Amino acid sequence: MLFLSPARRVRLVASAACALPLLFLASAANAEDPTADPDQTKSDIIVMGDRAIRSDKEQSTSVRDSIVFDDLETLSADGSVAGQLILLPGISAIEDGDAPRFVSIRGISPDLNQTTIDGITLATIGNDGEGSRKVNLQQIPSELAFHNDVYKTFTAEQDGAAIGGIVDIVTRSAFALKRRYFMVDGYGIYSSFKGDGGSNAGNGSTPHFGAGGKMVFADKFGAGDQFGVVLSARYENRIRNSRKWWQDTKYYFDDAGKKLAGPDDPAWNGIAVPYNHSYGSYTNRLQTAGSSAKFEWRPLGTAIYASLLGFNYRQWESSTMNKNDYYTKNSVSDLTAEGGGSDINSLYSRYRYDTWNKATVGAIGNVEWHDDRSTLRIRGGYTRARYDNTQPYIGVRAYPTGLSLDWAAGNDGTGGLPYVTGINKPGLVLGSPYKLSTAQTTYRMANEGLATARVDYGWNAEPEDRGFGFVTGIEFRNLELARNVDMTEYKLGQAMNGYLYDPGYVPVGAPQSFPWVDWARVKKELWPKFVKDVPNSTYDSITGDYRVDFH
Repeated sequence: MLFLSPARRVRLVASAACALPLLFLASAANAEDPTADPDQTKSDIIVMGDRAIRSDKEQSTSVRDSIVFDDLETLSADGSVAGQLILLPGISAIEDGDAPRFVSIRGISPDLNQTTIDGITLATIGNDGEGSRKVNLQQIPSELAFHNDVYKTFTAEQDGAAIGGIVDIVTRSAFALKRRYFMVDGYGIYSSFKGDGGSNAGNGSTPHFGAGGKMVFADKFGAGDQFGVVLSARYENRIRNSRKWWQDTKYYFDDAGKKLAGPDDPAWNGIAVPYNHSYGSYTNRLQTAGSSAKFEWRPLGTAIYASLLGFNYRQWESSTMNKNDYYTKNSVSDLTAEGGGSDINSLYSRYRYDTWNKATVGAIGNVEWHDDRSTLRIRGGYTRARYDNTQPYIGVRAYPTGLSLDWAAGNDGTGGLPYVTGINKPGLVLGSPYKLSTAQTTYRMANEGLATARVDYGWNAEPEDRGFGFVTGIEFRNLELARNVDMTEYKLGQAMNGYLYDPGYVPVGAPQSFPWVDWARVKKELWPKFVKDVPNSTYDSITGDYRVDFH
């Protein structure tokens, strides 16, 4: 079952509201059409299907599923190729916040998939420039495609790199339409969850509103309609506020209160004690923009078809994190199945600001020829993926004296997560002496360029052919992948209380507010005065770089 977030539900309603007038006009035009069948009444039910897609699936030599994108009959959740593919059986998604980003075929890692556009492999740098093979399909809008095919099994003509499967994005064609096509869609977005409202955000985010729009145009022209053009464009700007509450480490004790190595120790009393209580508040501003253009040529009186496709898709995301932690000592008091008490070892407040910039661009050419028995297809293309991010990160730490917390075991309301019920000295959370524990700026840049040329020939190998046939082909690829990391780390230990403030915001699961780093003030007054840690900065910058070339 697919669950839509509140923001997505609101966007779905807004999109439906925009589409209703179009549907009304279409209905009115139908009613006024003098050529309409007089026997057809308003009670008639018209069923439309994609017969070609079903037929191709039935005749395919491998297990294949396909999904066709319809500009009007669409859900807000399938605005990207990733969102569209998860509607197919056996396809799941790895999500980023509230939207699918990478797809898994039959549970296999996205790193083992091959993703192509019209049969030409897409370049990718993974999620954050690490150079993995998974492709960010959240960045590719659905309107680029006529349909998307997913191949789930191997056959001889498939690429050997497609261990998990193949996702092929088959682009639109003007020759598949009977007449000129033009579509414009605009929508508004309202996100109901405000969180801290971006009160400490580095991007000046608004708490609720966003908007977007898309356009598709397709037409044939020339004396015999031998030329075709398909244009598409999209832009979206939205806010995603979120909050998290987690405990990633546990303590284990015996009945006498002695700390054990882990839950496998037979003396364990059966109660997992939280080591940390962590709370995060996030404000993300997401912008996507891009366009594509496809030019086609079908010479009259020949069996030749040629096309040239160009596309450029960008994604910008600014993300602000305000994070706070209690870390406890390795002891416990008054421990029962309902909860217990823990002494606090340290308090942390962290601030991080990311400005992710991702791009996927490319150009793909295609020439096809066929007769009654033979099919020849020559394709070539160049695709490039680029990523960069500048991330300032600052953290402060305090070691309070005599501070402890009481916690209760989780329940259905907390999803089974233990929660803090009280602090013995609440004023120390804000009033303890905090010192600088982390201060760094990291710049990451990665790009991959992939040039591909391939020739495919088949004789008597179409699904309707009978008798002996064969398919052969040759492909050349040149891949260049590089990453550059520049990290600047600073000397630590200075007093930071003068750069902290109480936001008045109580994180989910927390008993009270925490001090936050005043980023605007730190950036203006303190950051320029930090002293660079040259040895660590140099080491971390050099060890993060690499370059790879494949032919």
